[in-house]
Amino acid sequence: MDPYDLGRPHSRGSSPPPWSQPAPNILPAHTPPPPPPERPRLPNLKPVVVPFISALLGAIIGVGATLSFLGSRPETVARVTANPVSTAGAGLSGVAEVAAKVIPSVVQVDIAQTSRFGTRRGTGSGVIYSADGLIITNKHVVEEGSAFQVTMSNGDRLSATLVGTGEDDIAVLKVDRTGLPAASFGTNDSIRVGDVAVAVGSPYGLDGTVTAGVISALDRDIDVSRNETLNGLLQTDAPINPGNSGGALVNATGQVIGINTATVDGAGSLGFAISVDAALAEVRRIAG
Repeated sequence: MDPYDLGRPHSRGSSPPPWSQPAPNILPAHTPPPPPPERPRLPNLKPVVVPFISALLGAIIGVGATLSFLGSRPETVARVTANPVSTAGAGLSGVAEVAAKVIPSVVQVDIAQTSRFGTRRGTGSGVIYSADGLIITNKHVVEEGSAFQVTMSNGDRLSATLVGTGEDDIAVLKVDRTGLPAASFGTNDSIRVGDVAVAVGSPYGLDGTVTAGVISALDRDIDVSRNETLNGLLQTDAPINPGNSGGALVNATGQVIGINTATVDGAGSLGFAISVDAALAEVRRIAG
């Protein structure tokens, strides 16, 4: 399995695409730790995409896990709501206004992969890039998938195709619809340490979840595996959980300033997002 192959719950036999099934009851499980990297930085770094569901050897095991590269620990699945964060002087009066502006531009991404062992399913997030149907997400969300669907904030479910993947853990999906509520994007130059940061996505399949905090640091380089490093990331203490992958990190005026990609298990609020300039450069390269 590749570095983003998370611990997965299991179900018996092949099954229809995930959007025709009820959401799984995801529970945590442990994964054995690999050898430590030569230059350890942040322990227990994990990508934030909800685990796939595997149908392997007819086993029915209702557990899942998020991958920690140096181990994992149980977590409680709970709905998360916005923290009260002051946005005095911002263009919007508070987190509620930021959320109202951004939620329509964030989608849930459902992924399915069918093999001789059955159907595996997963859930991540995405950000609407253009009104004609281009959607940004993470490469690690979609790279194992063979079928994709996005769920809009209004409940509409649309089949999606993979346009392509690029560097910096970015991928682009396309849906056959126009007039979509595209997000507003900021620039790296506008981001400062201490700025309000609001994360929007579908942690554990809970679509439209909003959490809030601040930008903790800029230009972080992190090892997500022994063979992969992500550079120039934004660090935030806005809670980011499995399923937030590919979702939006936005500023106090509702502009997307990052694409959420990873978190550190067991270290409190340590989340990371691909900066908006890096993400958009990859989107333009992928989509032409």
